[in-house]
Amino acid sequence: MGSEKLFETKIKSYLTNKKYYIIKTHGDRFSKVGTPDLLICCNGHFIGAEIKAENGVPSELQLYHLRQINNSGGIGLLLIPSKGIEKVGKYIKTNYPQYSDTKIYDFEMFKELIEWLLSV
Repeated sequence: MGSEKLFETKIKSYLTNKKYYIIKTHGDRFSKVGTPDLLICCNGHFIGAEIKAENGVPSELQLYHLRQINNSGGIGLLLIPSKGIEKVGKYIKTNYPQYSDTKIYDFEMFKELIEWLLSV
């Protein structure tokens, strides 16, 4: 199993144990290109999470969708293993400076976000 799939499984397992609503999207001819990998409802909050492996990088369209979610009052974020955050942040700033405000989280930061959402 690839590292992105393993990371995704870890995230889905955490969210399933918390009993949150999760939809795993699949890129096919019926889906909108760039839609985040996971659509999550947590305590009434909408989260669109694009998942990348440590060496993965997002496409411009994926960054666009995350921004649209944030602009619509939801939480659009990029989930990266902690070792990849700096590299991906640099990649975005270099290749897509207009999306340099993208929220990039590792798993621990994501868990803290979920716990905070439970309290609001």
